[in-house]
Amino acid sequence: MKFIIGIDGGGTKTVGQIVNLSNSQRFDATTGPSSLSQDVEKASETLSHLITDLIQQANAQNVSVAIGVAGGGNSSLVRRCQELIINETGISQLAIVEDCETALLGAKGASLNDDVALVTLGTGSFVATSLDNKSSYSGGWGFPVGDEGSGAKLGFYLVNHFLKMWDASQAENTDNPPQNQDPLYSLLVTKLGANKDEILHQLSSASQSDFSSLAPLAFEFFTSSKLAKAVLNKHLQDVVELLSSIKSPEIILTGGLASNTLEHLIAADLIPNITKRIRIIKSPSLLGALLMAESIDGIVNDGRVINGDSVAGNNTLADSVQEATTQSTQKNDNNLTPLDKLVSEQRNPASTHLDIMNSQQIVSLMNAQDMLVPQAIETVSASIAEAIDTITHSLNNNGRLIYMGAGTSGRLGVLDAVECPPTFSTNPNTVIGLLAGGEGAMFKAVEGAEDSVELGQQDLVNLNLTAADVVVGIAASGRTPYVIGGLNYAKSLGCQTISVTCNPVATINDIASIPIAVNLGPEVLSGSTRLKAGSAQKMILNMLSTGTMVQLGKCYENLMVDVKASNKKLVKRACRIIEQACDVSFEYAEHLLNDAQYNVKLAILMHKSGLSREHATQHLANHNGFLRRALETQ
Repeated sequence: MKFIIGIDGGGTKTVGQIVNLSNSQRFDATTGPSSLSQDVEKASETLSHLITDLIQQANAQNVSVAIGVAGGGNSSLVRRCQELIINETGISQLAIVEDCETALLGAKGASLNDDVALVTLGTGSFVATSLDNKSSYSGGWGFPVGDEGSGAKLGFYLVNHFLKMWDASQAENTDNPPQNQDPLYSLLVTKLGANKDEILHQLSSASQSDFSSLAPLAFEFFTSSKLAKAVLNKHLQDVVELLSSIKSPEIILTGGLASNTLEHLIAADLIPNITKRIRIIKSPSLLGALLMAESIDGIVNDGRVINGDSVAGNNTLADSVQEATTQSTQKNDNNLTPLDKLVSEQRNPASTHLDIMNSQQIVSLMNAQDMLVPQAIETVSASIAEAIDTITHSLNNNGRLIYMGAGTSGRLGVLDAVECPPTFSTNPNTVIGLLAGGEGAMFKAVEGAEDSVELGQQDLVNLNLTAADVVVGIAASGRTPYVIGGLNYAKSLGCQTISVTCNPVATINDIASIPIAVNLGPEVLSGSTRLKAGSAQKMILNMLSTGTMVQLGKCYENLMVDVKASNKKLVKRACRIIEQACDVSFEYAEHLLNDAQYNVKLAILMHKSGLSREHATQHLANHNGFLRRALETQ
């Protein structure tokens, strides 16, 4: 049997697919960024892990791999990447090219015309055309000097306009009046900071992906924010310039901004003759990489021996892959990913002699395997950060964070939820944990509860779920019907949905608007996902809740200043926090806490500012509960 792997490597994420050419069976995987031009060593490691994952999923041998990736046009970077991937995976049939080449090849394979243009509006942007059997490329010079029409450039415009509004408010010696007038400005104050030092700190380390992550806000706030409207109009002008010079009869638009941008172009009626020629498809670079992989013959030494024109006419594969990349991949509860195909259900070769190991050997093996967890989580850090921003936005707008899962996964969600009120003084109804089978399932399995799609939906109905809420589906397998039912119902209401799973190919990843899929490999005890999978889920949920609460102003420096002093232990903790923040004795900290009616933030603010409790309460409220900001304006 012959297998091919196609990979589309980007600045934000990397997607791959393996196809069995004998029966067209395919498996998918997604991981973090893999730009050669940004970090060839890290990108090569990411690509190697993705290839290994796909091979394991398909149990494949005789594999050819083609990769379209940013930086794939640099011969020295390509040679280094090939060397590292071959050493790590043993793959000998490997081609690495610039992602614009695989994207154009995929566009030609999916096109209805001989001549076609591809416009990519993702983290970056470029235009690729095939006209009269000749390929040409424009744009793609990279952020910030180029990439007009991209998410990074749109985010850059957003920050630039925000800074101008911020400067204007400072010049007028006002208390940031645009914050009260423009909702997007207010949100960016939360994200970037309300003083120059905070803003400069954020921008000094901002990457292309960081700017790109802001781009969706321009579309989200278009109708309510002058700031959003201004930057989005600038973005549309950039895209019009990209499109206006294209002569091809068909334009294929792709990338994360494609759908929203086309919708606004049509609504504004800016280029009606051009928009009629546009068709959106998903993942042309992945399709092109698969087409390229099928044409590899022997060892590819320079990564550039494939002639795209010679393979674009392979209609059988093109049709097959186009169907897979343009249609929804969502699975229903009657078509779940088979258990034997899940990474978490495979046997771990490191533990095949587990039954004859002594205690020290077992501990050493499990510890070594657990060390893989944080490394794997790092590869999905961009998705976790996106989820934190989404949850923060929801809670800032009176929404709720709702975890739901079954078994170990559900119990971890409940655990994280119940810890939020004492840790951050949140309302018990702000962060909620739903467990299949209800409260009784915390201590004893409820037979059949996790297998009910209807129960997942009903539990959310009982909570009066609204579009303002965020639902996080937790399932190590990614195929739990209870979670699938809940996510599908939440999605139908317009909720933001997040999946947390330990299998790259998982049903809930196809449903969620933000999939967090961490690949940990098989468990020490095969299929026991309370081990590495449980540890990873706990760590990710810690990041989601803690990151959100930090964004909501629930900490000062690294101190838990919104702790609810509801028992003797927490009263002592509150006093220690005041003691550290104010550099006072423990006894005086007790006095401050008592004066502030057991509100730690108020105690610190009253001591440092000299304000009365009443004035300190109002001053803190004026700064949305952010203690640092309240102190810095004194």
